[in-house]
Amino acid sequence: MPRIAKPKQPKKPSWKIPFSKKDGTLLSGHGAYGTRQWNHVTRQYEQLQRDDILWREPDYQFDAILEFVNFWHGSSTHHINFRDIITNEKYTMFSSDFFDMVKAVTMHNGIVKGRFGFAKKGNSYCIQFRSKQAEETTNKEE
Repeated sequence: MPRIAKPKQPKKPSWKIPFSKKDGTLLSGHGAYGTRQWNHVTRQYEQLQRDDILWREPDYQFDAILEFVNFWHGSSTHHINFRDIITNEKYTMFSSDFFDMVKAVTMHNGIVKGRFGFAKKGNSYCIQFRSKQAEETTNKEE
């Protein structure tokens, strides 16, 4: 009698999302490991301690109204920068996720409203557009 394979359950990601406790900024790259964070004002890296990092679960989602700020690219990546117009927090999005978002929703004067989550590619963490309609419940800060 042939064996019937059980359907595989999707695995929960083993990574968490790092935020700065100091200003609520999403950390990425070196900052994600608790070593340093880029200060946009002084244009220098600042040393971070592990106690300065708030780790959230990978399924954390939030509703926001984001304003397009600019884009930048390194040697192998392209990122799109946004600013939350209510909280003034800054977020970064992978360019591939940005193109998917533009196909799904209309931006008016560089503003996009919706529900966002997070994605990890390599050592970088960025936001990802999830839906146009904001759901009734929003995750609260831990």
